[in-house]
Amino acid sequence: MKTEQKTKSTWYERAYKLMDSLDSKVGGDAFLNADELPKWCLRVRMALVNQGMPAIPLKKLGTVTPKTVGRFLGQKYANLYSFGGKSEAGKNPQKVQKAIDYWEKQKDKPSAANALRTLNLAKTQLLDLAKTVSPLEKNVLRAFKMALEQPNHQEAVEFFESFAIGLSKKGITSKGLAGATVATVIYSVMSDCWQEVDRLSSVPKLREFLINYGLPEDVVGDISRLRRLCNRVGYAPGKRGRPSKSKK
Repeated sequence: MKTEQKTKSTWYERAYKLMDSLDSKVGGDAFLNADELPKWCLRVRMALVNQGMPAIPLKKLGTVTPKTVGRFLGQKYANLYSFGGKSEAGKNPQKVQKAIDYWEKQKDKPSAANALRTLNLAKTQLLDLAKTVSPLEKNVLRAFKMALEQPNHQEAVEFFESFAIGLSKKGITSKGLAGATVATVIYSVMSDCWQEVDRLSSVPKLREFLINYGLPEDVVGDISRLRRLCNRVGYAPGKRGRPSKSKK
């Protein structure tokens, strides 16, 4: 996240850094490596993360405020509660695995590809969460203490109200990502194969690539729907690096 322009770090920036350090330990920084990825791929990966954290609006992910930090922490705990709380966090990826095993046996069904990739994304996010259960609890309590001790009443109100909102939103369930849409499986493949996708010359070529990869045609959709999904993340194949035509 980008921090607000301040001469000194605020209490909520410090609270966010507590959580940011946890995410970096479980590979979050590598997944959202802005230095390596083209902008469209970074947006795709942020969208996938957002589907497991629906309390955090995608457009708000880049800003640290009492509201966004509260929602972020609340969402972490909501995902923990979805699988029985902290004591079960390390065991409950098995719930997702059972669903994955079921869909593996249904590979010939058109819906299987979408279900499998959604479930695998949910399992990855849950496993990352399970690795940080103990420090997560400690850091949330530290963030609460920071919010209560700082003098700005309005900021404290915004933080705790937003934490409650985040806590009310399920992000990961035994069926996959709670925020999953028809775009989830498409974005997942684009993210995994971003180097190949980045070299494609057109949206029709992308559609052909996705189908050859193994996604059913009804999941990929027609060209117009796929183009809308591409526009949403700023993916414009064939436009990068082309020299401008000289005027006659």
